[in-house]
Amino acid sequence: MEIGIATSYLDLGVSGPAVYRRNLIENLQKVIDEEDTIYLIHYRESDDPIYEKFQEVIIPQPPILSKISKKFYEVERLEAMYNIYTEQFIESKLDLDVLHMQFLPYKRFYWLKNPSFSIVTTLHGIHESFQQSTVPSSRWLLKFYLRNISAIFTVSKWSKNELSEAGIPKEDIFVTENAPRKGVKRIDDISILPDPIPENYIFHLSSVHERKNPGGILQGWSKAVENGLNYDLVIAGNGWDEYDLPQWAIESDSVHILGFITNEILSALYTNAEVFLFPSFEEGFGLPALEAMYCGTPVVAGNGGALPEVVNGGGVIVDPHNFDEIASGIQQATQIDEKKILAAAGDYSWEKTAKKTFEMYKQVSN
Repeated sequence: MEIGIATSYLDLGVSGPAVYRRNLIENLQKVIDEEDTIYLIHYRESDDPIYEKFQEVIIPQPPILSKISKKFYEVERLEAMYNIYTEQFIESKLDLDVLHMQFLPYKRFYWLKNPSFSIVTTLHGIHESFQQSTVPSSRWLLKFYLRNISAIFTVSKWSKNELSEAGIPKEDIFVTENAPRKGVKRIDDISILPDPIPENYIFHLSSVHERKNPGGILQGWSKAVENGLNYDLVIAGNGWDEYDLPQWAIESDSVHILGFITNEILSALYTNAEVFLFPSFEEGFGLPALEAMYCGTPVVAGNGGALPEVVNGGGVIVDPHNFDEIASGIQQATQIDEKKILAAAGDYSWEKTAKKTFEMYKQVSN
């Protein structure tokens, strides 16, 4: 079987969808048959070592776009657009059986014949364009977009239900969950943490975004401290070192902003935290919450999206808009038994996800 996997997300930095795609690819290598080939398809050169392990295909810039200033050429948008140039290039260069996309193919020219390969895609949650899917015309367009998609993967039961409510038939949606990323493991050695991280701290990890609820993170922690909890706050992830924090947080010696960190430091931060604080407004899965529990740390999570499904007894679910409830949740989470936390982390496995995905590849390519 000839399998094409679009990898634009890997070229854009660390994010939940990028972690999903990287781990899926690396574990597909373990489960595919000897005669199968995986092609990694993207739009620009990369020094990511993953491209050395597989067949790399770089789709060149369309001729018409080569005349446009690069500042108008959003290469990361091409996969989402899935224009006809991309499809023609793949048809002419590769003899694929299945192409695994990310997003939906919005800009395809639908009056043209179907491609020779089957198309599957992964959606981590509802797309912004679906928010008006209750409007009949939008529901019609959604079905139109999906007419050449053989299967849709998503990462949680919640996101499957959400996509179904947007008009996608449930029988076309398959749940393939996230799992802790490679390199995340329990590390009790607190000495490897960067100074001046104290022994007692609350931890948060994300790429900064309003959906992650920065106000709830800061205010919830602050109220917990006012209530007598003597824990610092450690925040790591892309963009936080440039985020417009309130002045009191900038001046506080108890708020530590780390930016990007290695998996070793991340593992130690997960393991040694008193609580992992993740009061997002909505998550299609919420991988950091699962990873924290995998390292034995309780989670305080928002009640939106898939987080209640993922946390599943390994933490406290709170209203992310209620700072007092977040603060109370932090205090409650410190009392949860570690055995319960580890049990809640369950048996999530990237190899299991890869096997389910490969089986669907075989099914749709027949």
